[in-house]
Amino acid sequence: AEFLANKVMALSPEPTLRGFCTSKLLSILRNNVFQCIRDPDYVALFAAASRFNHSCCANAFADSSKTWMVVRALQAIPAGEEVCISYVPVSENLHDRQQRLIGKGFKCSC
Repeated sequence: AEFLANKVMALSPEPTLRGFCTSKLLSILRNNVFQCIRDPDYVALFAAASRFNHSCCANAFADSSKTWMVVRALQAIPAGEEVCISYVPVSENLHDRQQRLIGKGFKCSC
């Protein structure tokens, strides 16, 4: 219960009320789960990794299985520069990436 309240519900940009609504929880999960690269039949919630912002020109990669995630740098990242991952496959064209991101609640402007 503490993990749910402190980690999962905190992923919402809206203030969390004492108690929660199922639709809000589902929305948080929908927007913050990752498809597991090494176990493609699974998705998983990694609360800390959910804090990374998106970029189509990401400087890091979220490598994951159904039980762990490691964020790996794709290049040297200077001190103070934001570490960003791509929420969608960068091999897709811009239009397809933007369509996938609409479901995450924002429009990609990369």
